[in-house]
Amino acid sequence: MGLGVAAQYCTPDDNINTSGYYPDELDTAQEMKVYDMTVQVYSKRDTMVDNPFGGGQVAATIDTIIVKQVYGMPPGLQYACNPSDCKFVSLKTHCINIYGTPTQASAGIYPLRIVVDVKARINGTFPVTQEEEITDFSIVVKDDDISTTAELVKAGIQLFPNPFKDKIELHSASIKISGIKVTNNIGLVVYSLKDSGLQTKTIDSQNWSTGVYFIEVSLEDGTVIKSKTVKI
Repeated sequence: MGLGVAAQYCTPDDNINTSGYYPDELDTAQEMKVYDMTVQVYSKRDTMVDNPFGGGQVAATIDTIIVKQVYGMPPGLQYACNPSDCKFVSLKTHCINIYGTPTQASAGIYPLRIVVDVKARINGTFPVTQEEEITDFSIVVKDDDISTTAELVKAGIQLFPNPFKDKIELHSASIKISGIKVTNNIGLVVYSLKDSGLQTKTIDSQNWSTGVYFIEVSLEDGTVIKSKTVKI
């Protein structure tokens, strides 16, 4: 969804008077749970645009930034602007609301690509339109597998952080860990450990790609616990 969406509404914060996005990171979403996120946008006045007569870029004054489309949204989410036509006048606060319910099995990292038209004037008179892309935002969707989380807790296992970046910490409160296997979303094993006899293990994940990972933890009493996590 995009231009003209009226199902959701956000209110611009007129106290903002510095160019930028507020906040500059989007909240984490969760499968099958309602998501509602508002981003405030304040556009600067001065910019650089391609010189239509050649010779590189020239200074220009922004009149309006128009949000044309947002690509890469998680399944079940959409967006709406205030104003509803997504035309953001410079030196004024506007907002974008991202809302909906991420579908089941949609866990992962979703880099957004926001395509905009910048309408400006060179020397305050000559009108130009320049298409640009904003790639500063991503939405992380977490798994809704509550039963898996409950089984981890029941077995006395802690898995953190979740989502993770450079490492995964595993801790078993009582029964020792006899094996760990981690696979990516296409089934490739990225980490494997057997007969460790450990209660705490740190897994280095710096070289892993962002996305969904499945973790299988085997305990010395024969219990096997499976979980899902996300690298951001």
